[in-house]
Amino acid sequence: MNFDEVVSTNVYLDNLGETPDFDEIYSQYFGPIPPARTVIQQIAPGDRKADKDGHYPDLEQVSLIAFRKGTGR
Repeated sequence: MNFDEVVSTNVYLDNLGETPDFDEIYSQYFGPIPPARTVIQQIAPGDRKADKDGHYPDLEQVSLIAFRKGTGR
């Protein structure tokens, strides 16, 4: 599937104050007419440092709902 087949997204940020920054990145994938979107802060803002293994915490996540073109449905 392609991003132009996405009809709805749920965006999970740890800091809603960063929504404008996220919007810039989001528009690179979805263009000027994005799908319907819900933005949710599911956890308190976290520490933005890598752990001992070099992994960063989950600061943002996105779930997508899409449809396939040409399915006749």
